[in-house]
Amino acid sequence: MILQSFGRKKSAIAIATATRGSSKILINGIPLELVHPNVLKYKILEPLFITNVSKMIPLTIKIYSKGGGQVSRIYAIRQALTRLILTYFSKCVSVQFKNFLKIKYMGFDKKLLINNVQSIESKKFGGPKARSRFQKSYR
Repeated sequence: MILQSFGRKKSAIAIATATRGSSKILINGIPLELVHPNVLKYKILEPLFITNVSKMIPLTIKIYSKGGGQVSRIYAIRQALTRLILTYFSKCVSVQFKNFLKIKYMGFDKKLLINNVQSIESKKFGGPKARSRFQKSYR
């Protein structure tokens, strides 16, 4: 059984794939223990800490992320992991428990499940940036 989910934040995309195995999490081929800084590592593990389901999931999770900056990648990974957990519980355990987890996640942070549609605004003519204009001179 293979489960897949994805997460997005700005221009960062993360794809999480789960297979049966030991409870390991690999991010771009690197074990989670080697991810630095530690603050961001705890951000990745938030979906597991909120519901305390890490012991219940006998899956090896491989997460591939690309694009964006360091923090937006972490948020995309965290969203992909949350969606993967919900997919696992809906397919393998029960839909009722999945709905319970979903309510718990939404109460903690809405961005764990819902895509963030922020993106860079494109530059327009008449100025150096998207909204700023060149200074007007009267003389």
